[in-house]
Amino acid sequence: MPPSHAGCPFAGFFLRDPTTRCNYLECVYGADPWPDASGNIPLGTVSRPCGVGTAVPAGYAGGTENPCTSGLSACKRESAVWFCFP
Repeated sequence: MPPSHAGCPFAGFFLRDPTTRCNYLECVYGADPWPDASGNIPLGTVSRPCGVGTAVPAGYAGGTENPCTSGLSACKRESAVWFCFP
């Protein structure tokens, strides 16, 4: 289950990742999307990468629009290795 996060008002909401500007957090339903004792469905967060060369602005407060609106050349992904099978 994704770690719970108190700042998640609903699934699909984006938050700033406190560890890096190159990623953002997406609020998602956990592995057990059942209401708790208060009737609320617990939400967790999943870290997602911004596109290469983009970052989350330092003052980003959260929302539903694309959070990766700032340019930052330090944000680059590791190269992936692709395997092709016949």
